[in-house]
Amino acid sequence: MVLKDYSVIKVELEGISGAGSASVKELVRKTPLLMTPLRAALDALGTDMSEDDFRNAIVKLYRNPDANPALYNYAKSLEAIDTAVIGGFFYSHYCLASNVIGSSSRGTINLDVQYLRKMCDRILFPVL
Repeated sequence: MVLKDYSVIKVELEGISGAGSASVKELVRKTPLLMTPLRAALDALGTDMSEDDFRNAIVKLYRNPDANPALYNYAKSLEAIDTAVIGGFFYSHYCLASNVIGSSSRGTINLDVQYLRKMCDRILFPVL
C-alpha cells in the first residue's frame, strides 16, 4: 500500500483502526489477567507471597523447569502471547503505518504513529 491508496480508504477506516479497535483494547486490557493462574499456582506452593517472593518463585521455576513442567510451560506460553501481541500486532501495525503514512503522521483515530512505537516497548508480563 502507498500513501495515495491509504488516503482513499482512510475515511472508511475512521474509528476502526487496529489500535483503536474494541477487540485490541480488550485484548490488551485482559491479557495481563492470564498471569492470575500462574500466581495462584505459585501461591499454593507457598503462602501469601509478596511480590519479591513471587519473582523469586518465577526465577526458581525457570531455573528448574522439570520440577513443575506444567507451570513452566504456562509461563513460556505467556511469553509467547506477549511476543505475539506486542511483537506481532503492534510492531507490524507500527511498521505498516510508518511505511504508508510516515512515522510523524497521525493515523485513523488521530493518534500519532509514534504511539504504536510506544506500545511496542510495553511488556505485558514484566516478571517473566
